[in-house]
Amino acid sequence: TPTLFVPYFFASYRINDWLAVGLSEFTAFGLASSWPSDWEGRTVAIESSLQTFTLNPNISFGPFKGFAIGVGFSAMHGSFRIFRGLSLGQAAPGDTAANTVDLRGAAWGFGGNVGLMYQPADWVRLGVAYRSGIKIAADNGTVDFDVGKAFSSRFPDQRFKGSVTLPHVVFAGARFWPRDDLSIELDVQWVQWSSYDTLSFELSEGLVLGPDSKQMALVEKKGWHDAVQVRLGAEWVGLEDRLAVRLGFLWDQNPVPDWSLDPSLPDSQRVMPCVGLGTQWAGFYADVAYMPVFALTRTVDADSGAPMAGTYKAITHDFTFTLGFHWDQL
Repeated sequence: TPTLFVPYFFASYRINDWLAVGLSEFTAFGLASSWPSDWEGRTVAIESSLQTFTLNPNISFGPFKGFAIGVGFSAMHGSFRIFRGLSLGQAAPGDTAANTVDLRGAAWGFGGNVGLMYQPADWVRLGVAYRSGIKIAADNGTVDFDVGKAFSSRFPDQRFKGSVTLPHVVFAGARFWPRDDLSIELDVQWVQWSSYDTLSFELSEGLVLGPDSKQMALVEKKGWHDAVQVRLGAEWVGLEDRLAVRLGFLWDQNPVPDWSLDPSLPDSQRVMPCVGLGTQWAGFYADVAYMPVFALTRTVDADSGAPMAGTYKAITHDFTFTLGFHWDQL
């Protein structure tokens, strides 16, 4: 599994007691997988990736005591790659072609978000939010074939049009303070992965099937379904507010049906414990956190219709470091 560096940035400014503005840059969705170029599933997946970053300005206002409403605009840049082998048989003597196809595309997409927070008492805070789905539509992607001379006329390098629709997300959460130095939070997210139903690429030149016929699109049925994520966390703050200790646990429901599960993203139910530490001094603050992501063992067989039967499991290690400054501490 490749190592990914994911930067993020958040800034906010309170204009007055009831109005604030903010700007953030973050990654909402991303994945990457890598397999040996000569493994038995090379025609299903060798390398796959989706990388995004989002610019998200927001404005928040509190029209009534205890209430706050925030609205924002999202500009997301997404890029994706699919690299896999082709079943073209044994290469001719002296032919060094790898018999692979490499699809790459990138584009901007746009959406919005809205949130509502209500604090009925000092010891409890409630919130709901919605972040719209975003369509990343690449109009000038590239398809590069590395095939032997015998197949070069059938598989010309060309352009494609294709899109990926990232899901709508609905959030709800509650935070409680059983004591001044301890808070507990429970969040639930409904991620509408059913937007990822079909992966389709319209080819500019097509693939030659015969003297008078061409295949003008590459289409894969995905059929993902909506999924739920549950998050539970606690924070203790002590030593005169100089130290924060955080513990959490996440459960992420699998959205991928058996019949479309493949090695490019062998997803399953995921459980994620996490731990974090934070400190602040003279306006500066620093936080560190670690979260292992356990993708539980999942087995699919040929009867399910999956592109490649097998047993899949994975562990991903997430490390986070944050450095910031609170101007109001001055």
